[in-house]
Amino acid sequence: MCIGNKNTYTVSNLSSNTQYYFDVFVVSLLTNASAAYTGTFAKTWMEPKPKIMPLKDGKIVQIKFDGKNQKVYSFQYQAINKKVQFTLQPCRGQIRAQISRNGKLLVSETIQSLRHITFKGKMMDKYLAVLKSSDSISNSSAMIQASSHIHKTLFPFFPASLKIKSFNKLRTCDSITIAWLGTQERNMYCVYKKKIREDEILRETTSVDQCLGPESRPRSEKVLCKYFHDINVQKAVTTETIGGLEKGTPYLFDVYLVGSSGILVRYQSKAVKTRKTC
Repeated sequence: MCIGNKNTYTVSNLSSNTQYYFDVFVVSLLTNASAAYTGTFAKTWMEPKPKIMPLKDGKIVQIKFDGKNQKVYSFQYQAINKKVQFTLQPCRGQIRAQISRNGKLLVSETIQSLRHITFKGKMMDKYLAVLKSSDSISNSSAMIQASSHIHKTLFPFFPASLKIKSFNKLRTCDSITIAWLGTQERNMYCVYKKKIREDEILRETTSVDQCLGPESRPRSEKVLCKYFHDINVQKAVTTETIGGLEKGTPYLFDVYLVGSSGILVRYQSKAVKTRKTC
């Protein structure tokens, strides 16, 4: 690499705990003559082994990232059944996840939203999940859970989808009807609304920390809280009509699931505009 008239250079993408030999040459731009500096050896440091934390069956663990330093989290989980499910939920931004079993890499992908990953192996298999942020967002976080309870629904605290749906035919000048998926367990759902401008829709729906709870919201934005569940997970859908809205105005709707154990899940924010004329 020729670096012009600078006299410092950082060589990157080297292997850890490896010795390298470096040569530097100076070249005259006038005569093209060159001379060599005395070469030198330099060894990169050994990459520190990440601290591996145990992941208890069914326990949800929240981890925090700082965009300034690429912190890596490593979790080890030992299967108590043949079937194992990992659930990953980025709170804000996206995360990079690698999951291996008994030393063999099974998954390496970027997670952007709620993700269920199921494996079928043997009892007492050891899984290693390594997570790091793939964004430069500061103060972001994510949640991880592993479970071998195959008789339960997929991640009992999380619905199959965290999307809020609105119905165009039920949209009026002063009301909006929304729907969302629940679970087989009886949980409380709290609905919040906020009037926004049209130029705020993209920011409000993409830069939200999905792990922040309703305690971060003004009480004036609260619409209602209700309990809901359905034994048939395919029918675990509930709707709500929010009235008293201004015509031709965009609103941001949020739904929070509050589990019996205190686990809190925030659905993906939904922006809907009331009709101008009815």
